[in-house]
Amino acid sequence: MKNVLLKFGALVLRVSFGAAMFAFHGIGKAGAAFSGKIGEFPDPIGLGSAASFYLAAAAEAICPIMIVLGLFTRFASAALAFNMAVALWWCVSTRAPAELAALYLAAFVSIALIGSGAYSIDGALAERSKK
Repeated sequence: MKNVLLKFGALVLRVSFGAAMFAFHGIGKAGAAFSGKIGEFPDPIGLGSAASFYLAAAAEAICPIMIVLGLFTRFASAALAFNMAVALWWCVSTRAPAELAALYLAAFVSIALIGSGAYSIDGALAERSKK
């Protein structure tokens, strides 16, 4: 029973945070990226405003889908954790509200550490390779 709960817990964590990131951040950034209307975007790590925006947009639009599906979950979670670490640093340094970035950071670090779990494409591929 405990093993099933852990598998289901990994699924809930993965799907809830991946879907939230995509719905509340990824869709908007992807739309802005495709329309070319990026506006003023911070340049927290010195790559330039446009490069920072496109990297954040790619991370927030593509990685959450991968996480929800459980495909290359550790890689996608690590990319989003880095993105959220930069966002958290920027929020703290500019005195902007940082709670959401901190929650996403904790969730994506957790997902990167535990992996996708059994109920995922990664899990199915691992199970298939055992046969």
